Amino acid sequence: MTVAGFPRVTIDPDICGGTPVVTGTRVRIVDVLGMLLGGGSAVEIVKDFPYLTEPDISEALAYATATNHPVVTGTPWLDPSDDAPEWTDEMFEHAELAIGEKVIRPATRS
Repeated sequence: MTVAGFPRVTIDPDICGGTPVVTGTRVRIVDVLGMLLGGGSAVEIVKDFPYLTEPDISEALAYATATNHPVVTGTPWLDPSDDAPEWTDEMFEHAELAIGEKVIRPATRS
């Protein structure tokens, strides 16, 4: 079933053990975040995985932010009333990245 407010994110116990995935694929949200954390841009990810779209990548980030995913936090410039903001490479570039309690890169503003 798709996640309310995030039509590009699906949680289904029969797909990847119920881990959130990009709707219509078996690409886990955590894998999208990992590719971005590894330095890939949305354009590069879509080129490598042509069944994904840039809006899929944006919504994966928005979902991670809205659910306080441990990899993406600290985005104070986002409007909290916007349930699914469109992420840009610049926004991601300035987001805090953390794994668990360890901050990999603190948030910055341009």
